[in-house]
Formats: sequence, C-alpha cells, structure tokens
Amino acid sequence: MYSLSPVISFHFESFKKKFFRAVFQSLANFHISRYKSYI
Repeated sequence: MYSLSPVISFHFESFKKKFFRAVFQSLANFHISRYKSYI
C-alpha cells in the first residue's frame, strides 16, 4: 500500500505558499492604495 502522505504534504506546502502569497499581495495592494490616497 503506497502512502499518500508525502504527496498530500507536498500539495499542502505549495497551497500554503500560494495562499500566503495571495494574502501578502492583497495586503500590499491595500497599503499601496492607502499610501496613494494620502499623497
């Protein structure tokens, strides 16, 4: 029986990277828009 845990953990890691990158991107865009509104 082949264990699926390495595959699942690999996909979970890539999902976490994409998720955190998307969150960071939206936060950066939010701060940039606020910063531009101050100017």
